[in-house]
Amino acid sequence: MTSAGIKNFYISEEDLEMRIGNPEDRVHFLENCDDLFDMVFKEEIPDDINVGNPNDHFELEELNPTDAIQISEYDAETYNWTSWVEKTYYYCCSVPGMTKTYLLFSIDWDDNWGNWVRLPLCAIKGVVSYEEASKLLLIKFAKESLDNAGDGPWAEFLAQLIS
Repeated sequence: MTSAGIKNFYISEEDLEMRIGNPEDRVHFLENCDDLFDMVFKEEIPDDINVGNPNDHFELEELNPTDAIQISEYDAETYNWTSWVEKTYYYCCSVPGMTKTYLLFSIDWDDNWGNWVRLPLCAIKGVVSYEEASKLLLIKFAKESLDNAGDGPWAEFLAQLIS
């Protein structure tokens, strides 16, 4: 099962072009995604959190910032000479102390290590809402990931995020 995209909102090309063209309200992606992730998640995952159950990421999700919203998810099983489970939940949250700045991060099941991990994906500044940030961050992430996606469910998922 894959669930791509964000429901119930749309950013018009005209609005995006106008906002990007306005120097005072310029939308831009930030390169220091890892640093911003560290600002959002100041502490390591506590040892008492169960990150080893492939069917339960909720304990880790409860550590998300209170303003984090889940915006997409990917769930598939890949078969090759062996099989592996791919589960990823995508979230958007604001970055503390920075106005109009949002972070896209994920909680991923690492089938090799048998645990859930949190990963920073990308960040944006200059947007006015979670909806706008979520849409633009997912599109950027998908476009950057599509080059190495190959064929199959993962590539299809990324293509859905872009469309």
